[in-house]
Amino acid sequence: MKSLLALLLAAAPAAAAPAAAPAAAPAAAPAAPVLEGPVQEIHVVQVRPFTQAGRQELALFAPVQANGKFSFHASLGLDYTYHLRESVGFWGGFNYVWYGRQSSLTEELINKVHEQPFAANALLMQWMGAVGIEMTPIYGKFTVLDNKVLHFAFYVNAGGGLAKTRVQLRGSGTCGVFTCTDPNDPGPSFGDTGMRPAGALGAGFRVFLTQRWTLRLEVRDIIYSALVDKINGCSRDDVLHIAQGKSGALGDGCNADAFTDTGPNAASDSQQKNAGIAADQLSDISSDVINQLSFYGGVSFLF
Repeated sequence: MKSLLALLLAAAPAAAAPAAAPAAAPAAAPAAPVLEGPVQEIHVVQVRPFTQAGRQELALFAPVQANGKFSFHASLGLDYTYHLRESVGFWGGFNYVWYGRQSSLTEELINKVHEQPFAANALLMQWMGAVGIEMTPIYGKFTVLDNKVLHFAFYVNAGGGLAKTRVQLRGSGTCGVFTCTDPNDPGPSFGDTGMRPAGALGAGFRVFLTQRWTLRLEVRDIIYSALVDKINGCSRDDVLHIAQGKSGALGDGCNADAFTDTGPNAASDSQQKNAGIAADQLSDISSDVINQLSFYGGVSFLF
């Protein structure tokens, strides 16, 4: 009896003790950090979705002279390019100068101090044709408003050809680009100075708007020689002869009629006056190398 009572007293504390706590669950892995602040740089190489190799290109430009100290030119240009490879092509171009005159500085010198630059320094270009080679060393892309990707190419070109030149004899007077303030103003007069060898060196960008249409931005330097020893094919002795109104034989190739104005306001003595100005310009035979630096903006079509 005593043994059974001792056993019951020993079991009572164990039954009263609380149940053991369950084992703790393993700790969760830390969450990945969230990137905040500036957007992280990511460099991706992506193949351009089209190619230039084997394609032809026609470009229409509107060049405007940027360094017109003694002269100013505004032109229309047409270029053709055959892309032999992605980075190499051959091009040919023609520029027609629709507005080429003495600069305002030259006009001011003539009107105020009765001085003018040497004829070679103020030589004007009428048109130019050239052929050459083009290299495209750099390609890239950029985004517009974060939703449009445009591809571009940087290129350089060089070539050579011929330029048709002339000099301005009489100033522009009251005449601007298209009209004259004075309706009786005969406007400027010009004298032919013949053909000149010319070179061209340019660099620019193509921005591919589509697979066929591109925006063209270029800077091109046209270089041509400027030796002026005859005007309208006439030497200084010839133009002095014409200016004095004398009749007689002139040198071979001298075109005296080219000094006569043909406009509605042409004066009867325009031949003598223009020849007299030409004689002043030929009083010192001048030569120079003209660097006509122009900005070319336009569009082109690839096919």
